[in-house]
Amino acid sequence: MTLQPKLDSSTRKQENADDFVYVLYLDHVLFRNADAGLFKPVLRETVGWLHRETADAIWVLWERSVKPLPHERSPATDSGLVLLRSDIVEMRRLPLQKILNGLLFRSSALTVSCRVSASEREAKNSARKKPEETRTRGNT
Repeated sequence: MTLQPKLDSSTRKQENADDFVYVLYLDHVLFRNADAGLFKPVLRETVGWLHRETADAIWVLWERSVKPLPHERSPATDSGLVLLRSDIVEMRRLPLQKILNGLLFRSSALTVSCRVSASEREAKNSARKKPEETRTRGNT
């Protein structure tokens, strides 16, 4: 029996699209030239944005562009998983976006983090250089 994907109106984005979700699922295992009885599906987990869901499957994005890069002519592509509902052990919607109040989408959040990291690096580097500078000055 071949499972044909249902690509109809039910696969369009829904109201709950872009919810942040945690999914615990059974993943397929490939074996080759081995005893088949030694293998079974593996329990895995993922987090990401719920992009789409149907009666048969869900689409979870774990990487996406906030805006296209300057050299891109078409919209940026996403990365994620299509998981069969029959393989999902647990799925929970997480309140991440409500907690962060859109922090994931504000570029200022990214620049503040970069500035803090750069300042910490500069402080560490200057702390390391001072003893060397002192020795050099004392020797001349």
